[in-house]
Amino acid sequence: MRTFGASLALALLGFAGVASAHGRPPALYALHVDRRDPSHLVAQATWGFAVSRDGGASWRWSCAAALGVDPRFEDPRIVLGYEGRILAATYDGVLVSDADGCLWAHDEGIGDRWTIDLRRDPSAPERLFAVTTDVLDRDRLYVSEDEGRSFAPWSEPLDEVLLDALFVAPSRPARVYVSADVPGLPAERQTMVLRSDDGGRSFTRLPFTDLAEDERALRVRAVGALDPEVVFAVALRVVGTELDAHRLLRSEDGGATFETVLRSERLADVLVSPDGETVVTGSATGGVFRSDDAGRTFARVNEGLPVTCLAAVAGELYACTLEVPAGLALARSADGGASWEPIVRLSQIDRMIECPRCSDVGATCPSWQPDVAFDLGLDGGPGVTVDPDGGLGRPRDASRPAECDGAPPPAGCACRTAARVGGAPWGLLLALRLRGRPRRAR
Repeated sequence: MRTFGASLALALLGFAGVASAHGRPPALYALHVDRRDPSHLVAQATWGFAVSRDGGASWRWSCAAALGVDPRFEDPRIVLGYEGRILAATYDGVLVSDADGCLWAHDEGIGDRWTIDLRRDPSAPERLFAVTTDVLDRDRLYVSEDEGRSFAPWSEPLDEVLLDALFVAPSRPARVYVSADVPGLPAERQTMVLRSDDGGRSFTRLPFTDLAEDERALRVRAVGALDPEVVFAVALRVVGTELDAHRLLRSEDGGATFETVLRSERLADVLVSPDGETVVTGSATGGVFRSDDAGRTFARVNEGLPVTCLAAVAGELYACTLEVPAGLALARSADGGASWEPIVRLSQIDRMIECPRCSDVGATCPSWQPDVAFDLGLDGGPGVTVDPDGGLGRPRDASRPAECDGAPPPAGCACRTAARVGGAPWGLLLALRLRGRPRRAR
């Protein structure tokens, strides 16, 4: 019953990619804003993180290996929590950084359970929801009421369905939507929206039966700001070894039925204005699209910007973009997406974040400097030789951090317990899970 998922997982594991030391072109693909300090920005990148503490004027990098994430296969969902800490949903549970982003540790409430999604409740920002799985077929929700300091079980384990993206209606906290699938062979697979009216304790299943022949699943992307019945979702199709969100759909009846409102390849995030009337999305191939009628119709407002993420920062739009061909990695718009000014190029992210040398970042990331330098278009710094062929083959920064049974820690540093405690084979996890959700498909 899991044949197609296993095949897709193996294809993903075998995908080497091109043009970077990490097996895929270097780029930023998600941007997060500290709700208490808008000058604190964290962009997720193909090599780890890019961090700004001054509203985007300057940036520093951190490597994925510091928290044990393999960037070839895994792009964690993150939230900026208490004291500006980064919370990352990973295959091995929720990992929490310190306030400086230098040390990483497991959240004890969730432990090493595979965490599929991590979202903030917009009506109660201190409340975070986590979606976990035990790999086979029992998913559940966890909740934190203290912005990530602790998590506890919330829903009962859900049999049969595999959960994915979670969203809370801003205007009705009890209304929670979760994308879900029932695995099986392609002809038997089911995709649906789960809707809750008791804050995620229990759900009503709303099957989606309008998938085209080449489409695989439906994923929720946003909920109306003032109308909890308005839901935006994307239909995903398999293109090579990636899932392509190529069709944007809108529901006015709480996910019971959907209507297609936009088609474009590789659709990014969906942003809804506080009054619900303006909706913006972008595409890596089609530019920027805006709706001024609550998402019923869309018009292209910028054709040239290849968008990989969207975020709202202090009333302005920010977009991650592809440096080739855009010539920049992050841009800002003050006119609803029609025109954009550059914020940063990858080559300007030329220094690692400052961390004690024996911290997870300080002990791990310096050895990945050549790989990151290649991705950022840098020369690697004094005494560093960057492989001119891009380090193709097994990327060094895809390795897990040393745990003293591998490379020794830096001189004068004690052995550290790496963030990862699991160690289950990637291929087996992906195949059993039948996620159908490669990188950036959320």
